[in-house]
Parts: sequence; C-alpha cells; structure tokens
Amino acid sequence: MAGRFFQNNKPELLLVVVTMVWGGTFILIQLGLRDVGPFGYMALRFAIGCLALAIIFWKKLRGLTLLEVKAGVIIGVMLFFVYGFVAIGLQYVPSSKSAFLLTMYVPMVPILQWLVLSRLPRLATWYGLVLCFIGLIFMSFESGGGGVDFSFGFGEAITLAGAVACALEIIFIGRFAG
Repeated sequence: MAGRFFQNNKPELLLVVVTMVWGGTFILIQLGLRDVGPFGYMALRFAIGCLALAIIFWKKLRGLTLLEVKAGVIIGVMLFFVYGFVAIGLQYVPSSKSAFLLTMYVPMVPILQWLVLSRLPRLATWYGLVLCFIGLIFMSFESGGGGVDFSFGFGEAITLAGAVACALEIIFIGRFAG
C-alpha cells in the first residue's frame, strides 16, 4: 500500500524533496559565510563549478560562437548579482527569510518582461503579485512585544535586489535560448 502511495504521488513527493534540498542550501550558504565572507564563498563555489563543467564539456566549449559567449557573459553577470546579493543578505537576515525573499523573482519575471519587453502580464499574474507581496509583509515584518515591527532593513533590500537579478537572468535566458 505504501508503494502505491509513493508511485501515485511521485511528482509531488519529488517536488517536496527538491524544495527541501533547495531550502537547505540557504542554511549551508549562511554557515559557509561565517568563515569566508560572501565573495570568497562565491569565488570558491563558482571556481569549483567552472572547473567541473570545463572538464566535462571541454569539447563543446571549443565550438562556442560569439553570440553564445555574449549570452553566457550576460547571464553569468546576472548570476553573479543573484548569488552576491543573496550572500550579502544572508549576513543580515535568517536563511528562511532569504529563501522567501528570493522567490519573489517568480512574480517579478512577468512584471519585468512587461517593463523591458512590453509584454503585458495576464490578470492572474497581478493576483499572484499581490499575494506574494502580502506574504512578503508577513515574512519580513516581525511582531514582538505586542506590536508589529514594520522595519525593512538592508538585508531584506539586498536580497530583494537578488530576486530582481534572478528575474532578469530568466528573461535573458529566454531571450538567448531561442
């Protein structure tokens, strides 16, 4: 019976596992930042990734076109800002808040597509944006001592800047992928 449950709910269960792993990375990043700092951590992380991918895909890298290199640089710069802003933000906000703030990129993508590419979002997107904003308020503002603290500090702001960079990265990927 348990086997049937897992088979029937496999996509949902895998999504839960992926979400747990993704959320756990914020905790690992926050722990890693204690020893190395945001840019040292990013340099180490990306150097290992670059080396591993260069070893695996070295034959394909030789045939890159100028457009592919340009696209890679633009997307890489966006990734630098995403990871940099999140790493800096993690020094000021808890990992759970950082993860939530970063996921604000989801409703930002259609909004930025509208501003950058003149693609008007659907009505459902606007509803989603309002719900995300309400969630942002509940996650970002702490209550204590009988009141709500509506302060929004540097950590929250820099992490939201990372969400904007993440949304732009997705837009650029969509632009260059075709």
